[in-house]
Amino acid sequence: MIDRGMMRWVPFSAIKEQFEELNELYEKQNHVPMPILDEQQLESLNLTVCEAIAENKQINISYYKKNEIYSETGYIHDYDMIRHELMITNEHDKAIYINITCITDIKYK
Repeated sequence: MIDRGMMRWVPFSAIKEQFEELNELYEKQNHVPMPILDEQQLESLNLTVCEAIAENKQINISYYKKNEIYSETGYIHDYDMIRHELMITNEHDKAIYINITCITDIKYK
């Protein structure tokens, strides 16, 4: 008589592998390619940043990070010219650093 203990569970080992593969495929489908901004859009973003800093206006900023587009609302607190990062203070007074090359859109709130 053969012990069916392990034989009974062998088909379920494939389910775990399928689950991992399906999750990986799903993540690949949800990847957003980094948007490429033209010169006019970059100039518009630059003007919006300058005005938001000068007049302390609240902004909604969208940025690309790890194959997704994120959005934050807050005030531009500082611009680090060495690192090319904006420091944004959100509604909860949390500092968020965003690389300017990753910014996709800025709008006034």
